Amino acid sequence: MVRVYRRFCESVGTMVASGTAPNLSGRSRERTCVAVSKSILESAANVAVLVTCVFCGFLIYTRTGTLSPGTTGVPPPAMSVVSYAVGDAAAALDGIRYDRAELTLVVGVHSTCSYCGESMPSIASLQRLTTDSRGRTQFVVVSGESTKRTRAYLASFHLAPEWVVNVPSSSPYVRSTPSFYAVDNSGTVKALWIGAIRQHNETSVWKQLCLDP
Repeated sequence: MVRVYRRFCESVGTMVASGTAPNLSGRSRERTCVAVSKSILESAANVAVLVTCVFCGFLIYTRTGTLSPGTTGVPPPAMSVVSYAVGDAAAALDGIRYDRAELTLVVGVHSTCSYCGESMPSIASLQRLTTDSRGRTQFVVVSGESTKRTRAYLASFHLAPEWVVNVPSSSPYVRSTPSFYAVDNSGTVKALWIGAIRQHNETSVWKQLCLDP
């Protein structure tokens, strides 16, 4: 901007010296240069504001991984998801007693989550694993949606788990879906997996969730 201003003033001086410029007095030339400088400064200020807004938006994006909260599916790597961590005390679930089994597998889903749909064959495998564990584990599906809607959604994949529990949409269990939590009989989160599960990574996920395939 400053360079443009200098070139303008130099051009005016050259035109005056060559006699090609309008007949401007020294004061008129000064007023013209001042007016141009003000215009340039205003433009520079507008550009600075725009750059600041873009930079702030970039910082927000890199810190949160998203510009619109409430999305479901596998979170971006930089996204900060308020979920449980290993060692946290898990919230009570209606009708569920953690001390009834050595391990409670809590699966968080949402009917509009595409990654949940992709994970359904693995979720079915997980349910079979818990059924074959001779009571050592119990299988629970939770969702921020009504139990009726969740059961209908699961039924579309031929799943009918015994326990389907509605939780607040703010619950760590469903802050990101699909989510898988292994909770021990004291109600403490022992292991977790957040994100889609597919056949190629089932074995590693089961081991991470303290299960024996």
